[in-house]
Amino acid sequence: MMFIGDNEDGIYDQEEFLGREVASLWYFSFDDLAEDAVNIATKYILRDYARKLYDDAAIKWKEQIKANNNAHAHYQLGYYYQYGYLTSGKDYRQALQHYEAAIDQDYAPAMYDICSLYGCQGKDNPANYIELLKDNQLLQMKVKMYVKAAAIGQHRKAAFQIFQRYKHMKQWRNYIDDLDKEYKAIIKKNKLSYKKQLGTIYNQLGFLAVVKSQLENKVEELKCAYDYFHLAGKFGNASGYLNYGYYNYENHDDYSSERTKCYLKAAQMGHYLGWYMLMRYLIRSEALNPAELDRCLTYLKTASRYQTADFLSQLGVLHLESQLQSTSNERQAFQYFLQATLCNESMSVESVGRHEFFYVGFMYEHGIGIEKDLLKAAHFYASSIIHHGDSSLALCRLAKLIEKRKIEPANISDAVKLHETAGTYNKSELKIYAHYRLARIFSRHDLSDIGLYSKDSSRRHLQGVALDILGKTTQQHPRSIEYYLTGKMNENGYFIEKNDRKALHYYQLATMCYNEGDAYERYYSCKAMIKKAKLLAKNNSYYQQELHFLDHTIYSIQRNSPVDIYVQSYYIAWKYGTSGQVGHQIQHLAFQKYQQQVKTLSNANAYYQLGYYYQHGIGAPKKDLQQALQYYQVAIRLNHPLARYDLCWLYGCEENGDDQSVCIHVYNTAKEYYDAMIEEFIQSAALDGDLRAVKTLRYYYSHYSDCRVAIKELIEKLQKRIQNQQLSLDEKGKLYTQIGFLLWLTSTNLDHEKSLAKKRIMLKVSDYLIRAIEYGCSSASLTRLLVMGMLEEQHEVFDPDYIDIVQHSVLTGHIRARYQLALYLLSFQEDKSTIDKHVVNYLSKASLLGLEEAPLEMSIMYRDGNNIVRPNVAKAAEYYDQYLIESHLPIGDCYQESFDIGFMHEHYMNQHHDYAMRAAFYYWLHIKNQLDSAYAQCYLAKLIEKKKMITKASLEDAIQLYQAAAYHNCISIRGYAHYRLGKVYNNRSYQHIYDHTTASNHFQIAHSIFQRSLEKSADKLPSDLYHLAILYQHGYGVATNLNQAIDYYQAAASIDDDFLPLYDCYFRDKAKSKLNQIQ
Repeated sequence: MMFIGDNEDGIYDQEEFLGREVASLWYFSFDDLAEDAVNIATKYILRDYARKLYDDAAIKWKEQIKANNNAHAHYQLGYYYQYGYLTSGKDYRQALQHYEAAIDQDYAPAMYDICSLYGCQGKDNPANYIELLKDNQLLQMKVKMYVKAAAIGQHRKAAFQIFQRYKHMKQWRNYIDDLDKEYKAIIKKNKLSYKKQLGTIYNQLGFLAVVKSQLENKVEELKCAYDYFHLAGKFGNASGYLNYGYYNYENHDDYSSERTKCYLKAAQMGHYLGWYMLMRYLIRSEALNPAELDRCLTYLKTASRYQTADFLSQLGVLHLESQLQSTSNERQAFQYFLQATLCNESMSVESVGRHEFFYVGFMYEHGIGIEKDLLKAAHFYASSIIHHGDSSLALCRLAKLIEKRKIEPANISDAVKLHETAGTYNKSELKIYAHYRLARIFSRHDLSDIGLYSKDSSRRHLQGVALDILGKTTQQHPRSIEYYLTGKMNENGYFIEKNDRKALHYYQLATMCYNEGDAYERYYSCKAMIKKAKLLAKNNSYYQQELHFLDHTIYSIQRNSPVDIYVQSYYIAWKYGTSGQVGHQIQHLAFQKYQQQVKTLSNANAYYQLGYYYQHGIGAPKKDLQQALQYYQVAIRLNHPLARYDLCWLYGCEENGDDQSVCIHVYNTAKEYYDAMIEEFIQSAALDGDLRAVKTLRYYYSHYSDCRVAIKELIEKLQKRIQNQQLSLDEKGKLYTQIGFLLWLTSTNLDHEKSLAKKRIMLKVSDYLIRAIEYGCSSASLTRLLVMGMLEEQHEVFDPDYIDIVQHSVLTGHIRARYQLALYLLSFQEDKSTIDKHVVNYLSKASLLGLEEAPLEMSIMYRDGNNIVRPNVAKAAEYYDQYLIESHLPIGDCYQESFDIGFMHEHYMNQHHDYAMRAAFYYWLHIKNQLDSAYAQCYLAKLIEKKKMITKASLEDAIQLYQAAAYHNCISIRGYAHYRLGKVYNNRSYQHIYDHTTASNHFQIAHSIFQRSLEKSADKLPSDLYHLAILYQHGYGVATNLNQAIDYYQAAASIDDDFLPLYDCYFRDKAKSKLNQIQ
């Protein structure tokens, strides 16, 4: 196949090449192609299902109207009736009534859409409108309504129409000028009796002045606009402040304190967009912490009293990406996205576009938060394309479903057109994927009969992929899909030379993106994981046979793919791991424990943790900032090293967009805020050694001039204070430490490391900190470690200077210094069975105060045991739960060592009635956060298989988890996965899947794996020996041989190691038990 205009030299411009390809294949332009993509998508719309969704939504909208006369509910029903989304069909009268009810509450989207109910006499079909108006009447109506919609609700379509038509259409310009004169006359004659009406007119005059600035004196008109907006706000019009903030600071940097103050005023006066704008600016922060995330969620939920698609979609993203302290995010995220598909946008200038159709489709395709359903997935992908939402990814996903014949109709030409349409979008990751899929399709010999096989076309598309990926990798951090496709190109020699080593490298990079992005990112990490496993098996015939057998089983029996199996393992784990609400139970029990502790003990950590609970509304208590303040203050008096920093976040300022609803006190200006709070932050960083405070101060200092001024003034203030002869040595030491830290902070903005100015500052810093040490300040040497850059960096080589520098803080009892030293020493200790008693002591004391990973380290010690601490699974589990709570991460993000904790609950703490639920929870934590989670997959699968769960267990879920684990490159756990699969298929009670042949194959593979594991490993693993013994004892995949079984049991039981890992200890002890039974 040659394309029109092809030449021998080849075409290197992707867009030009794609245009020629489309013209040659379909005789289409790009516009024709986009239109045909919509026609293709229409084939996959489930009309009855969609009507049912809209009918159900209409019932809820009517309930909201009855409850609180919600403006958005009126608007949404009006839209449904206008366009016939309901089973009852179109009803223009009902649409008009609901639009008018929404307009009565100044709801901008209704103002814009009501105009579409009216047509023009002599031009439009009366059947399509409620009424036909004369041309001048319709134009006059549109001008008034569009100006209101743009001025009141920053409706971007209304604003665009007014701006464009004022500039290019004389008739519109005349009507807009007349409206401007009419409003000015009203103001001049003072005809309005209410301030509110006056504010409304001033706000619209402000918008009209912005419009007129396009053609007239720009500076004067804009000045008038800002004055009008300001007056509107003064007269109680919230939109005036919203518009003043937006138009006056439109061309400023992302952050502007004045703009933020305007948005806050609009929000406080009741404008829902004010809350949304605040959330949008706050969530862009590079240093977003839990307190700020709480504020984002509070603002977004307040805005979402009007349930627009963009607000709900943003809530869905927050829940899906596990940024919240919740253990059931995916299901809630799905509900938000699904609800968003039934709503219209706010049409705000800050609206982020329509992503919800794609998200719902993707979640249905892969069973994320909802049961897998490919027909519904296709429906929502198609809806995204038809409704012109963020349809770019939807085009590729729908095309892939068609291409792989997972849905009907499955016309490969339709898939090509959809991929080609996606290739026209200006999104690099989308173009890369679209061109890659087109290359694969055009390389298929079986498509020769329909004219789609073309080696040349395939090569050109791959060339486009290579060039795009090269551009992406040199300019920014690639996503997992780019790494994955680069790996495939290297593996298969697509346009580049084949290179398995490079392919493995890129697949590994893709797997490392597993926790860096969204569900789409994880999908390609999983694909890369499977590809990596198969590439590793390339030179290993045994491993190849394993994977071929697995692939065959998955494709032929389950009608699934290995990638989908691996992706599904994540969501199966989520389903079972969160079903018992174990995370919430742990939070509630911890809260009760802290309450009890503050009654009986002066426990600094209990006061601090209760403060955190009440600040964020975690677990049992509702958010109560006054209670949080009281608890933090007591914790600070008891010298808790973390409390001061969190107390700082109870305060805010208007210029940062902070509202009284999320703060205990709000300062008017950023300067007032920094003047009041900067010393607290400094003490947290320099005296308490809180690295969170260090990070926050560095961010503030580099970004905000008010902070820099406050720090300069504080240095002068502390330098004067230090002259006071009445100060104690300890007080002087603390002042010297703070000044030293502050001076170092001022040096962090200096660009060149070797600049003379920076050298001079660092000499002063060193002098102040040495003086502080002389005065006996316990934090001074820790601060010295920080300013020398040794505290935050990753140490690859042991540095004795580290110990020498921090020694003074350690000897004087500084808890943070001791904790940091213990972590430093542990990081260089290869043999964890012999640990210095001081390290154990320091970590134990730090864990009493909940310092970051101290409870986790203590949990590991009690799990493994050492020369100081004897193994104790109950203690290990207790410390781990403390880590879950006191790390203050979302519970779903705490995963280190979680498999072992789950294993303890299942095998050593199973006397508790809920042990299976707890084990499943910890296995889920591991699977959620670790792509290499085969052990957790297997043992969660076993809980499901044995029906140990309270929830309804599915054997198919267990099988998928075992299969996912069997693709892992850890040889021992692969053997266990095949052994368990053999047990499942060999179980006659599972009549619907019983298959002796399949079971035997799995057993034989397991036997081969365990044998190879023993041959390769110098240290024989009890788990391998034990399972080989089981296979021979029962004749699973091998001839029954009791003597051989006993030999393996004895070999496992005889392994004598006091510090054997818990997992291996378990199988050593099981081997001993088996020997006793046989004897």
